[in-house]
Amino acid sequence: MNRTNGKLGKSDINILCVSVLGEQFCVPLIWKLLPKRGNSSQQERIDLISELLLIPGLPDIKVMIGDREFVGATWFKYLKDNKSKMENLIVASFEKDTKVSKEYSDRWYIEVMFKNFKSNGFDMESTHVTDLESLRNCFDYLHWVISVQ
Repeated sequence: MNRTNGKLGKSDINILCVSVLGEQFCVPLIWKLLPKRGNSSQQERIDLISELLLIPGLPDIKVMIGDREFVGATWFKYLKDNKSKMENLIVASFEKDTKVSKEYSDRWYIEVMFKNFKSNGFDMESTHVTDLESLRNCFDYLHWVISVQ
């Protein structure tokens, strides 16, 4: 899970996204365009994961990786209550366990995916699209392109 934000002209662009990590690549599964700047709320994360868990045939999620934004008592309770689908959330760890380090380092592919959407490759920032519905359509198209490769 990750979120990225920026500005296109005077409009704030803020995308909360859940992606699946492959072998050195990342594909977005579900996302929400937030009509604000800054961090996602616990409820916005809960709403997005709730939508994700409704996908038919979705396999159990063994590990969810997020950064320091993805904390909060309500959020953690939700994840614990839905542990049948999610076993671990790695935000940061003081453990020297190689597996934890490897899994958290895989998060880098999410950052690369967002960079490709925003400024490399597709260069969404140069489209000057600021309407949230139009941006959602652009992001849907990008998801389709990545998925069929």
